[in-house]
Amino acid sequence: MATRMDDDDTIQPDLVLPEIYTFTPLRALRVASRRKLSGFLDLEGALVVVNHEGGDSDVVNDYSGLAELAGFDYNSIMNMKRQKSPTFELLEKWTGQNGTVGNLWTYLFLMERFDVLVDCRRPIIKDCEKYEENLQLAEDAERYRIEQDPTVTTSEMRVDETKFATRGDVMTGKKTFYDAFICWSSEDEKDRQFLYEMINELEVKRGLKLFVPGRDDLPGSAEHTITAYLIEARCRRVVILMSRTFLQSSACDFQVKFAHALAPGARSKKLIPVIREKNTPIPRILRFLALCDFGKSDMVEWVWDRLSTAIIAPIGPNTYFEPEDEHNPFEQSDESLKAIRFPTPRRLDEHDERSVNSGAERIPTNVSNRSQLRAPTEHGMSSEVRGQPTSNYQSLSSSPTTFTDHTKKGATNKSKTATSQKPSKKDKKRESGSMFNKFKEKFV
Repeated sequence: MATRMDDDDTIQPDLVLPEIYTFTPLRALRVASRRKLSGFLDLEGALVVVNHEGGDSDVVNDYSGLAELAGFDYNSIMNMKRQKSPTFELLEKWTGQNGTVGNLWTYLFLMERFDVLVDCRRPIIKDCEKYEENLQLAEDAERYRIEQDPTVTTSEMRVDETKFATRGDVMTGKKTFYDAFICWSSEDEKDRQFLYEMINELEVKRGLKLFVPGRDDLPGSAEHTITAYLIEARCRRVVILMSRTFLQSSACDFQVKFAHALAPGARSKKLIPVIREKNTPIPRILRFLALCDFGKSDMVEWVWDRLSTAIIAPIGPNTYFEPEDEHNPFEQSDESLKAIRFPTPRRLDEHDERSVNSGAERIPTNVSNRSQLRAPTEHGMSSEVRGQPTSNYQSLSSSPTTFTDHTKKGATNKSKTATSQKPSKKDKKRESGSMFNKFKEKFV
């Protein structure tokens, strides 16, 4: 066996694999280490003699010789040769056959590939260390899982906090429902004083049941979870006591936005804003709601009545119509438009004809004046006649002695008697006068 030794016949330290990694499986090698080994062993090697399994044998100190020492046959080695990286393919197949890092190191040493051992020693040892570390963590976790008390579970704790969400639930032993959830800020002393007055007015005098955070909730519970549950399932209304301190409270902001999301567009009238003093800023999402304004001292009694009535008013789907509700009186379908009667369109000349026939508008009697109305000429009607209504012009054209018929007759006579002379001026005037008299009789 050829080895690389110092003068005192000892192996150099950079050629020695730590003994603790001798039985580390090849799957501990990461891709970077495999690529580095392939860069050396994919190249064609030299023929060397190795002492393996009690005898000497000749092998090529590249991937093919390593595969022979690992126990692969000729066909498997030829299949590896066809791959892009034969060494990478060898390590993949060898990993599936329970190959170890110790065997890889030993065979490289037997093939006198000291260059590979020196250059690849650091990444191989680093991969082995990481693999052993992860393996130790898995063993410790398994040991902890065995030693753990079986009555203790590591799963997520599931506690139904809604079963006893309020002080009334604990006192009565059953779910307590409220008329209104009071959204207020406890940081302002004036808000606290007004809240005491509201409790006295609505609970003591009018018999309503209010949920007041800080008085009826239980400590130790998830604040936002319980608040959302109470607003949605336990309280009919949400009374919002607005002030400048209220706008700076994150809890109040959450309560208002959650309640607004439950009743978009104020359809169920769940939100009731209340202001106790003038010039109180109002959030944008509440500006479209009617307010209970206690800033007017002479109307306080009316405002208390309005507030209590709004709290006890019916709530739910019975208070409004859904778009698909067949009993919705405000529904306007396309069929309802068919009952609308629109005026019948008619031509303007029909209206003018009715006016002429009814005598509302008559042509002046002095139509004999040629300056007002010209008679038709040989080539067509005059501009005045063309300005008359279309129906009158059509009725004139339909008469048996119209100018059009006359011209047609004249054209026929000319075709029959080629020797006929052109009509004289007197004949034209006579014909024009005859047509004008008939036109006059039609309209007068």
